[in-house]
Amino acid sequence: MFNPFMHPRNPFRARSDFAQLATKYPAFRSVSKCNLDGSVSVNFQDRESVRILSQTLLWDRLALDVQIPANSLVPTLPLRMNYLLWIQDMINENVEYFGSKPIWGLDTGVGACSIYPLLGAQQFHWHFIGTEVDEASLHSAQQNIERNHLDPLIKLILTENAETTPFFATPVAQAPDSHLHFTMCNPPFFEDPSKSPASEDSSETTWPSREKAKSPREYPAGSEGEIQTSGGEVGFVARMIDESVEFQEQIAIFTCMVGHKANLDTLRKKLYAVRSQHALKFIFTEFCQGTRLRWGVAWTFNPAVNDVKVDVVPGAVTSECVTCAISTYKTEWRHQRRRRREEKRQQQEDQGPPSKKIRIEENEASNGGNGEIQLRCSITMIQRENSTFAIKMKLEEANPEHEMAFYVRHSRLPKDEDQTTEFKGHRMLSPEEINPNNVIQVKSKLRRTRQFISKYICGILNTGKGGSMYLGVLDDGVVEGFAMSVFQKDHFKLSLLSCLSNFKPPVASHLFTVKFVPVIESFDDPEAILEKVENFEQRSLKRTSMDREREHTFQVRYCWCDVDALAAFNHGSLLPFYVIEIVIPPWNIMDQKNFEAFGQV
Repeated sequence: MFNPFMHPRNPFRARSDFAQLATKYPAFRSVSKCNLDGSVSVNFQDRESVRILSQTLLWDRLALDVQIPANSLVPTLPLRMNYLLWIQDMINENVEYFGSKPIWGLDTGVGACSIYPLLGAQQFHWHFIGTEVDEASLHSAQQNIERNHLDPLIKLILTENAETTPFFATPVAQAPDSHLHFTMCNPPFFEDPSKSPASEDSSETTWPSREKAKSPREYPAGSEGEIQTSGGEVGFVARMIDESVEFQEQIAIFTCMVGHKANLDTLRKKLYAVRSQHALKFIFTEFCQGTRLRWGVAWTFNPAVNDVKVDVVPGAVTSECVTCAISTYKTEWRHQRRRRREEKRQQQEDQGPPSKKIRIEENEASNGGNGEIQLRCSITMIQRENSTFAIKMKLEEANPEHEMAFYVRHSRLPKDEDQTTEFKGHRMLSPEEINPNNVIQVKSKLRRTRQFISKYICGILNTGKGGSMYLGVLDDGVVEGFAMSVFQKDHFKLSLLSCLSNFKPPVASHLFTVKFVPVIESFDDPEAILEKVENFEQRSLKRTSMDREREHTFQVRYCWCDVDALAAFNHGSLLPFYVIEIVIPPWNIMDQKNFEAFGQV
């Protein structure tokens, strides 16, 4: 994935929570799918699903009400923001030249969404002039602008669709003082419709480990003018470079996106040829998002503009969020597995974006031993858009016997896996429940990538020390949870009881407890959400006794309760999320119950 190299200020850098979006927006819920494991997914090969997802994200993240016509290209939002943020970096780098006057930009070919002017005007308060050759697309773009009340900042112009039509003459004539600060363009990538966006490796760079499944963006779903032009991408950008010579005094910085990596060398040679006759500076950059790369080129003739090269480093530290964590320790460390996992995590975090890292340094105890975290207090200060600050305090106790009232999604538990603690991201008790496709090839053998849970329960029982299993928590301690109905919870408890009763000797019921702890979002009010979960369960329990007493099927991949939960989601009901805690107390030889259960063995 290229997301770690996305621009650090990109609002789409954070991973989308589809479950939350499905709860808030019925339109998105209609194209999303609730999987049997409780997760929510979207079919990215369905154009309609991607279109609605983009509209939903624009409203949810940026409060932009954008309607994307069904026959037009669906903009890749992280890519569009990366492009705009790169231009903003160049403007900030040359603040002495641009001064404090309003910034005016040109978007050549705004399309039916007018996505660049909408984002630039709303996020940066820039003024835009946009050109478009298709009258229907221009009308749709104008409606989007007026719907978001940004028409004072954006002006659209209908131009002729001809190779001889100049790019810059009309927009410059309508700009204040006939001057523009920058231009931008997402050119048609293809010369021939047969060379569609599914044109294999030449069109884009993909993450090498990802399958070559075609996404909706790889198909020519837009209008003819949006996806193809005479001469293709190289001819389009080369014509723009030639014309820029005439307007070198009216436009400060020219920019353009490049969709084919193979075209970079050709465009570079073109710019060198122009530089041999004019004082020109240029630079190329990469736009990283998801599994794909795009490229940007910028050039200027203005000697007052500094070098337009601005390094966009991954994960630049910002002042938006600062966290202080204080931990207490005891003077023992017996678990080498925990140390290896912590070292591996630190290596991964060192390679990730610093804005997401919370380093936990290993403190040495006074006697020279390593410390085990017993209590962690963290204080987080978050700067909001209105320049106010929010302060969050979190107290986490690393005690297996400590009962949690709720978990916060995507938070990390203050403990690691060891002999008495186990994290699992699934709830498959027996090997029969595991998908047979969850395997990888290791030499000549197939190896499971998902292990059934009952053998880990057996291991904790055999230690005699007791322990806890946390289902719905990933291996790195990050909370995800499962969406579960009352009947799925009944199924799990009955299935666990059936499984442990088949152990030799059978495991008595007093030797383990099962708890379903609700999972809430970080922005939720805990009391309100817990009350909502309780009310949901009470409503579910009012169903007929026949449903509650219906027989469950164990040691199979799906039971009737899973299908029932899926049907509830398809009818608009989003189930509560839970972490399943299986707690096994330490073996007590003096406990009378243990004598009664195992005295004859």
